[in-house]
This record gives sequence, structure tokens and C-alpha cells, in this order.
Amino acid sequence: MTEWPPLDPFVAAAAYRSLRRVEWDDSEEENGTMVLLVRNRVKDIDHWKKVLDEQEAAGLAAGLSVKYVWRSADKADEVFFILGVEDRAKAEAYMATPEAAAVGEEAGALEGEFWFLEEFPSKHA
Repeated sequence: MTEWPPLDPFVAAAAYRSLRRVEWDDSEEENGTMVLLVRNRVKDIDHWKKVLDEQEAAGLAAGLSVKYVWRSADKADEVFFILGVEDRAKAEAYMATPEAAAVGEEAGALEGEFWFLEEFPSKHA
């Protein structure tokens, strides 16, 4: 089995932040937006994407919305995606259900990991 190096969530957050090209308004009381960064290794990327698209309504009901999807340039079976998170507790509750596990199995997810990330203003972003 291939060993997958851990993805540094700080690097991923910086990449996400740079892709969004957001201008921060430091006068706001709440600066951060929570996202869920997910990495999966999948059996068939086209089938995985089809299931992801079909499950959009379930994700929205759990307060999760797909923002970005990437495929690894080096590993054809590895995908990364960013989900917007409305309510972390609600998202975690959904992710712990047998239904969510079944979706991952149906999509052909072989393994994966995820991180809840919060944005914050930085002069380096």
C-alpha cells in the first residue's frame, strides 16, 4: 500500500486563500470563514465525482457546500476538495452517520482525511 504524506493544513489553507483572492475587511468582528478541506484516494475519479454531484442536496442539508475540487497532478486517484461549512457541529453530526459512510463507500473512497479550517486575515495572503 502506498504511504501518503500528511497534508499540512496550513499550506492548504494558504493555497485556498490565494485562490479566492479575498480582500479582507479588518473592521468586521468575525474575520474567519470555516471550510472543510478533504483529501480522498478513490477507485475511479469519474465515478467519485458523479456521486459527489448526486449527493449535493444531502451536503447542503448538513450545511456543507462544495466550493472547489482538485485532482492531484501526480496521483490520478487522489482528489482534494473544499466544502463551505455553515455549522461545524451540524457537519460533524452528519459526517458521523452511517449514511455519510455509505456515500463514501458508494463513491469508491479508499481512504481519506479532513481538516476543519478557519480563515484569518494576513498581510501575507
